[in-house]
Amino acid sequence: MYGKVYEGIIRSMFLIDEAGFLLEVWYKIHPEKSSQLVKEFLR
Repeated sequence: MYGKVYEGIIRSMFLIDEAGFLLEVWYKIHPEKSSQLVKEFLR
């Protein structure tokens, strides 16, 4: 707005296992495709 540059909203998703370890991180995801990303990762 008025020549200012800003990042805006960045959707992110994190997959964490039972022990609390970070397994995967996805940035710039679409909510409709988030479940498909998890399914592909777990195969």
